[in-house]
Amino acid sequence: MPAKAMVLNIISVILQYSLVALVYYFLFIVTKTIYQDLNRKNNNLPTSRSDLSEKHSPDTMRARLVVVDQQHISVPFSIFDLGETTSIGRGNNNDIIIDDKFVSYEHACITYYKNGHWLSDLNSTNRTYINDSTLTSEVLLKVGDVIKIGAVTFKYER
Repeated sequence: MPAKAMVLNIISVILQYSLVALVYYFLFIVTKTIYQDLNRKNNNLPTSRSDLSEKHSPDTMRARLVVVDQQHISVPFSIFDLGETTSIGRGNNNDIIIDDKFVSYEHACITYYKNGHWLSDLNSTNRTYINDSTLTSEVLLKVGDVIKIGAVTFKYER
């Protein structure tokens, strides 16, 4: 009888160590998969909205807004290429979406005409700022202009 108890004890110890080894192996596989997934996502992360579509010719990439400061707000891209009309706001129908309670659903608009990009505020509650001044009427953007909407600050580049 004592030999039978000893064999059961040895089998029990082997099963315990096997279980511990399987748990460590599982944690290793999970960690490795997470690391590979994060690494793959960071390498494929687009930096601008135009990276999501086909390559543009130099003519269509006339101007862009570069995120200079976003404080606590998450912005999907760091660079936004400007088109004929670019809407900015909190609503999902905008070209540039800023999820900030201080940004109106339709906050501002940048329109290309007269050979330049014009910024206008769409009667937003918390105003649009350009170069630390409140935007009171439509203004022609110049290279280096700083636009602040809510907690996000953009720089106009051409």
